Amino acid sequence: MNVELPFKFRPRKYQIPLFNSLDTKKRAVAVCHRRWGKDKTALNLLIKKMPERIGTYFYIFPEYSQAKKAIWKGMDKSGMPYLDHFPPDMIKKKNENEMSIEFYGNHGAPGSIFQLVGSDNYNSLMSTNPVGCVFSEYALQDPYAWQYLSPILDENDGWAVFLYTFRGKNHAWNLYQMAKNNPDWFCQIMTVDNTFLDDGKTRVISRAIIDKARREGRDEDVIQEDYYCIPAAAARGSFYGKWIAKAEGAKPPRITSVPYQEGFPVSTYWDLGKGENMCIWFAQDFGPNIHFIDYVQGEGEGMPFFAQVLQDKKYVYKAHYMPPDIDATDIGSGKTLRATAKALGINPIVDIPDISIESGIHAARMIFSRCWFDQVKCERGLNGLRDYHKKYDKTSKTYMPIPDPRQWARHPADAFRTFAVGHTDRIPTGNPQVAFQHRGQGGG
Repeated sequence: MNVELPFKFRPRKYQIPLFNSLDTKKRAVAVCHRRWGKDKTALNLLIKKMPERIGTYFYIFPEYSQAKKAIWKGMDKSGMPYLDHFPPDMIKKKNENEMSIEFYGNHGAPGSIFQLVGSDNYNSLMSTNPVGCVFSEYALQDPYAWQYLSPILDENDGWAVFLYTFRGKNHAWNLYQMAKNNPDWFCQIMTVDNTFLDDGKTRVISRAIIDKARREGRDEDVIQEDYYCIPAAAARGSFYGKWIAKAEGAKPPRITSVPYQEGFPVSTYWDLGKGENMCIWFAQDFGPNIHFIDYVQGEGEGMPFFAQVLQDKKYVYKAHYMPPDIDATDIGSGKTLRATAKALGINPIVDIPDISIESGIHAARMIFSRCWFDQVKCERGLNGLRDYHKKYDKTSKTYMPIPDPRQWARHPADAFRTFAVGHTDRIPTGNPQVAFQHRGQGGG
C-alpha cells in the first residue's frame, strides 16, 4: 500500500518547524496565536508518525466532549472534516463510541491506533501504553494528566507535543519557561507579528481583524494573549488568579517554603468529590496567618486511602473539616462517608455550613491575604486555584458569575472553599514568630 503522508495537507512555511519537530526531538511546545492552525498541523504530524512505529497515539483535549467537537466532528474553515486527513486506504476500523481509528498493520499484524481523549478523565488511561501524545489547549488541562503519562513516554521512548495559547501564568506558562531553555525540547512562540502566508508578506491575522475586536469591546488582556502570546497575570475569568498573583508578589512572598512546625496542630479541609476527585488541604494556624503545608488529591482511591495518607504524614491533627456531603451514602458499602471515616479513625470531624458557592468564594477571597502556601507540596492545589474560572457564555461572549462545572480545578477549589467557610480564628499558644521562619526570608 503506497500512501503519501501527510494526506490532503501541506504545511505552510511557518508550520514546518513544528511539523518537523519530532524528527530530532521527543518533546515539543508550540505557543501560538489563535487561528495559527495548531490542531491541523499537529494532527497531521501524529498521522505521519503512526506508520513509523506501531502503537497507541492519544490526542488529548481538556474535556472529552471538546475532543469530539474539535476533531471527531470538527471541520477546518474550508469545510473539510479533520478526519479526512486519515487516508481511507490505511483505516482498518473506526470506532465512533471510543473516537478511535485503527490502521492496517503489515502482513496482517496489528496497526497503530489513534484515540481522542479528555484530560478531565485521565484515569481512564490507566494500563495504557501510548507512544505519542498531543495535548491540545494544554493551558486549560489538568496538569496531572501529563505527570501521569510522562513516565510512560519516558520508559517507552515516546513523544509528546503541547499546543496552547497562554491563559495566565499557570502550569502551561511554567512548561514554556522550562522548555525554551531545554535543548531536549523543541519550543516556539509565534505571534501575529511573525506569522505570514507563504508569500512572506500577508499576515495570517491582519491588524484590521485585531482592531475590529478592540472596537467590539474584546478585553485587551484577551487580545494580548490570543494574538500576541503575552500572558495575563491571571487566567481568564479566574476567581482567585488576582489573589494568587498578590501572594506571589508579596514581600516576602507568601508562596514559598512553608514547612510543618511540630507543636502546632494541623487541620485538614476536604472536598469529598467522587473517587479520584477527593482532595485535602493541610493547614496550621499561626496567629493571624494560616500556613498551608501540604495538599493531597486522590487517583481513584476512596476514604481508606486517605485515612492511610493522614497516618503516613505523621502530623498531629486538631480536626478534619468536611463539606455537607459527608453524610452521603457510599453505593459500594451502603454506609455514609462519615461512618466510614470515623471507623477508619478520622476524628474529630467538623461539619461546615451548607452555604452557596458564591458566598464560599467570597469567604475564600476575604481570607486569602492571611494564607501562606508551600510552593512544592501545595503545587497541585495552587494550580487548581489559579485555573478555577467562571463559566463562559458563548452566546453573550461573557463570563457568568458561576464556576464552570466541568473544569478539573473545581476539586482543589472546593476543598479550599471548605477551609474558607469552616475556618475560625484559632490562635495557638506559643510565639509563632519564633516557632516559624520562612526559609530564605527573615521570619513569619
